[in-house]
Amino acid sequence: MAIAAILMMFLIPAQVGAARRFISFDYPGAIDTEAASITPGGDIVGRYTSNDGMVHGFLRSQGQFSSMTFRALLSRLQPGSIQMA
Repeated sequence: MAIAAILMMFLIPAQVGAARRFISFDYPGAIDTEAASITPGGDIVGRYTSNDGMVHGFLRSQGQFSSMTFRALLSRLQPGSIQMA
């Protein structure tokens, strides 16, 4: 959901003189997309709901999405943050 991207802008501490850029995105084919965390480099993790109602996690890095699907027993888990390497 684009609203998630807007909210993430306010959660990132601004560096003095740093340029800010807004992007809107949705996971391809998803009926809902929610961002949970973003790195200073712009990598984003969150969750999306597919057309079948299943919730999946995602990583958006350099404009490319990677999906994370969890087993049925762990379906309530979702990505919540990114650790800096």
